[in-house]
Amino acid sequence: MLNLSPPIYALLIATFLQKFTEFLVIPFLSIYLVSQYHYSGFTVGTILAVVAITKMVMSFIAAPFLDQYDKKVIIYIGLSICVISFASFPFIHNYIGFIAFSIFSSVGTSLAVPLYKALISILSPEDKKKLVFNVRYYLINLAAAFAPLLSTQWRAIGYANLFYAVALAYSINILVFVYTFTKFNIDLSHFKQATSLSFKRSINIFKNNISFVYLIAGAIFFTFGYNQMTVLLPQFFTHEHGAHTASSLYAQLVLVNGITVLTCQYFIYKIGNKVPTKNAVMIGGTLLPIGLLLLGTMTHIVMLIVAMFIFTIGEMFVFTMLDIRIDEISQEGLKGSYYSLAGLQNFGGLLAPLLGGYLLDVTQHGFILFGILALITFISVWMFSLSKKKEIYTA
Repeated sequence: MLNLSPPIYALLIATFLQKFTEFLVIPFLSIYLVSQYHYSGFTVGTILAVVAITKMVMSFIAAPFLDQYDKKVIIYIGLSICVISFASFPFIHNYIGFIAFSIFSSVGTSLAVPLYKALISILSPEDKKKLVFNVRYYLINLAAAFAPLLSTQWRAIGYANLFYAVALAYSINILVFVYTFTKFNIDLSHFKQATSLSFKRSINIFKNNISFVYLIAGAIFFTFGYNQMTVLLPQFFTHEHGAHTASSLYAQLVLVNGITVLTCQYFIYKIGNKVPTKNAVMIGGTLLPIGLLLLGTMTHIVMLIVAMFIFTIGEMFVFTMLDIRIDEISQEGLKGSYYSLAGLQNFGGLLAPLLGGYLLDVTQHGFILFGILALITFISVWMFSLSKKKEIYTA
């Protein structure tokens, strides 16, 4: 047993449910928009890019408030917005509606998710912090393994029921937090920042913490490459194999992604205890673009599995260690702000569908397309290296 406090378990459950719904919807949404509405790659890219734009804007808007106001209330508000957004999706049938859905659903998650990470950082015992973040990431990938398999059955389930199920999952999240905070009388008031925060203070975090600046810059390029798996790869497979085969092939590869995490997360955790976090993110930044290039150029299923394995190991190193790295270089009392500002990595998520979709419209040659994307992603290694060298900040 991990022997953690009830809020930590609630945060881990909430993380699993949130990521399960995300991996359930995003790949399905790309295929759904292409097959049902015949949108171009760039049009689908703009819809998905709005998600990243909203999260990026919310990183600045929400950051000053996450450490200043009641974290429980902010979580409830964020999750309630998500419930309303996903419950409304079955009634949307036009481009503007899909844009609105992207905005509101992203606002909800942008309020709740940074606080999940901040509270894990605050409430976890110091000697178990790395373990908790590894368990968190393990649950994320457990969701990633099974959610896309369910999304491929959307024709049988009905897309309306699929989104109602997502709304139900967010409702369960709310109930889990209400029960935990009430049952165990969790008081988070002493985790609020005593002094008033402002947007200027958020900007000063970047000004005073150069290591954090380079870390987030690296995360932007890395996220750009990682997001190609969810926003471009399904479209690429759809163009290459057709919607039905693309859904099946993509689900198999995502299952490989999940199985790799299930079998290798313990080893990543052990390596993370021996290798400095700053070095671990550089290892991941090297492996993921290699896997990305192979995913776009290999045709045999065995080689695609190998490519996904390499891609996943890189992903595991960075996303497991990134939150730990932020915890290492962030100031006490500003954890919520740091994790919210870390959402600026979604700028990579913004560029991913736009540039990826544009390149897909220009060329469907796998080596050219994914070669360009892999080179851009590899810039993350340089940024992580600079972050390692500039590990200084002022309070």
